[in-house]
Parts: sequence; structure tokens; C-alpha cells
Amino acid sequence: MLASMICGRAIQASEDSYLALINDKVPPQIARSILPTCLKTEFFVTANPREWRHIFKMRSSYNTKAHPQIQEIVDIALEKMAYEVPVLYAKIWEKALEERNKKKENK
Repeated sequence: MLASMICGRAIQASEDSYLALINDKVPPQIARSILPTCLKTEFFVTANPREWRHIFKMRSSYNTKAHPQIQEIVDIALEKMAYEVPVLYAKIWEKALEERNKKKENK
């Protein structure tokens, strides 16, 4: 519990410092350098269907070598795309689920 409180305070202090820099007109890309890597990040990605297939094959659970945190994010997008456009993404999603289940069984 103490560790959680210490981490929470450190993250809050980093955010406060970041916002102070922004208020002082420091460019966001410079101000971000003081933020820890554990903070929530929002981003937008655009790609054509062929690029999405490549991204899903390289970064989802489909590829067991992809970083686990990236797999988690990309699997969410893949699941939604497989639902929306099954003809393009359903097989990749099925393979990703299969690999994810194998990983759970091995734990």
C-alpha cells in the first residue's frame, strides 16, 4: 500500500510539473520529457486495410514476439476490425485468440 501511495504521489508531481511547463509555453514535445512512462497515453492511427493487416500480424497476439503491452492494445483494435470487416480480419483474429489461449495455458 505504501508503494502505491509513493508511486501515485510521484506521478501526480510529474503531471503537475508537466502542466506548469505547458502553462509557461514550453512546447509539449519538450515538456513530455519529464513524464514517467507509466502514464495513460492517447493516440490516433490511420492506415489502409493492407497496412492494418500487416500491423495486426506484427503487433497483436498473432505474433508471439510482439511486446505484451502492445499486443494488448492491438488485440482490442483487431477484435473490433474483425467484427466490422470479417472478410479481411477474422482469420487474423482467430489466430491471435489461439496464440493468446496457448500463452494462458502455459502459465
